[in-house]
Amino acid sequence: MSSLRSVREFTTRIVARVTAATSEFRTPVVQPATQPELAEVEAAELFTDADMPPVADIETAAASYFRAADAARTADRQKRASKKVLSRLMPGRYGDWEVTREPSGRMVADLEEIRATYKRLGLGVVPMRSSAPSLKVRRVQLDTPSEAVNAEFVALAGVR
Repeated sequence: MSSLRSVREFTTRIVARVTAATSEFRTPVVQPATQPELAEVEAAELFTDADMPPVADIETAAASYFRAADAARTADRQKRASKKVLSRLMPGRYGDWEVTREPSGRMVADLEEIRATYKRLGLGVVPMRSSAPSLKVRRVQLDTPSEAVNAEFVALAGVR
């Protein structure tokens, strides 16, 4: 049993030395230069009291948005499941379907290169900003008969 303990202690010491020796080579985690506050919606974009639509229109829009967001999440799950199979295929024709890979025209910043440049020039951390706030719609109160709620759940289940 003592030889097992010796091996553990030896392994622990080796791991500690390797960790200490390589700590300076790790990529630093980019932290925002300052803690950004949530972006506020411009007052010009919001309804004024005079322009406010009726509550029934708001409820209709919220219910429609909720159903569309649920359908989008369902579609994303289906796309991910299908992509697991399709991404492993060689390009070619499979029955009535053709699978190809095309280069994307989308460009994104190379954060690793930016971090290296900032470090090389001694500029500190890479400045980051938060993204725009996400619109969320939740039902907060159900003053509706349970039959109507069940009918809506059935309608939502049918969307899938």
